[in-house]
Amino acid sequence: MELLKNTIYLGDCLEVLSELPEESIDLIVTDPPYGISYHTNHPIDKKLREESQMIGDIQSDPAWFLALYRVLKQDAACYVFASFKSFARTTRLMKKAGFTVRTPLVWDKGNWTAGYLRGDYGNRVELIVWGTKGKHLLSGRRDHNLLQFNRPSTLRHKRLHPVAKPVDLLEFLITKSSKEGDTVLDPFIGSGSTAVAALNLKRYYIGVEIDKRFYDMAVTRLEAIQ
Repeated sequence: MELLKNTIYLGDCLEVLSELPEESIDLIVTDPPYGISYHTNHPIDKKLREESQMIGDIQSDPAWFLALYRVLKQDAACYVFASFKSFARTTRLMKKAGFTVRTPLVWDKGNWTAGYLRGDYGNRVELIVWGTKGKHLLSGRRDHNLLQFNRPSTLRHKRLHPVAKPVDLLEFLITKSSKEGDTVLDPFIGSGSTAVAALNLKRYYIGVEIDKRFYDMAVTRLEAIQ
């Protein structure tokens, strides 16, 4: 099967990635399941709380990183979002797959989470592990590793995905590590934000999503702007 650019595929990312030729992808930007059985605390009613659990959010699979390394071109970059709990494992697996892991990026989301309100500090940051296959030069000026982008609204009528990433943050990463006409891969594309960012910047995208709820959201979203 020949995978088409500017397409989101419904299925397991390992199966889809196996169809990609070796070193055919210019950049990887992705937000995989963190392996912490994520549930959002924001939805008001019980039904939404139950539906907010994400398929595949059990444990990150080392095979993902091996597959990503295989399809990524030489001297290209891979950005992987991570929580504090998954950061060490993600870093270890990326190194084991062959990536050279660079200085971690810290995303300042602009507000903090709920949780143990009086017994812990509120968390307003998320980590991004990024690595390279060979040498990779960043575009533009040298930026620092604290990235300040407000997270998407958590209002129910606006949120597409329980852990959606802001398009402007994704655009920043894509701009730093690719050029127009390149192909950006996101094997855990959720509601399609990486694809939106890629199109905004005149890049191609290939996405994969295993959860049909979010796959349908992403397809509808991309059809509206393509």
